Amino acid sequence: MDDLAAPLRRGRFTAGGVELALGMSYAEVFKVMPGFPDRPRTSWELDGGGYGEAFAWSGDFLDLRGVPVDWMFHRGRLHQANATDLEDVGYDNDAARRRVETLIAAWTARLGPPTKTFGLEGRMERSSSWSFPGLEFLAFFETRTPSVGYCVR
Repeated sequence: MDDLAAPLRRGRFTAGGVELALGMSYAEVFKVMPGFPDRPRTSWELDGGGYGEAFAWSGDFLDLRGVPVDWMFHRGRLHQANATDLEDVGYDNDAARRRVETLIAAWTARLGPPTKTFGLEGRMERSSSWSFPGLEFLAFFETRTPSVGYCVR
């Protein structure tokens, strides 16, 4: 098993050269992540009380190198991370579809068949997800931007 698949199977993921887990506090992430911002990009009030915050950071995320990553915290705990693949697909939806198929095939080789695969779901034209204790990992193609990337939630 490779260095990227093993943490996912344990409910963790790799970013910036360190292993992280959903549910970590902002302080824990800030302490271990090189260059993690000290202020959120935006914040909002959550239903049921408390606040959500989003942080913008760029770096390595799983097998993507030097990519923008949006980090979402709910009530001070890491809730979700979204990374955008920077391979130039421009506004060419066919190129983006080919790119996400390549990423999904690579992760299928690492992790086995996806738990779920979606065609058109909301803004995600194509996505596959793998579920592990404590997290769900998605590789997706979103038509609106278009963008290809990963989500850990």
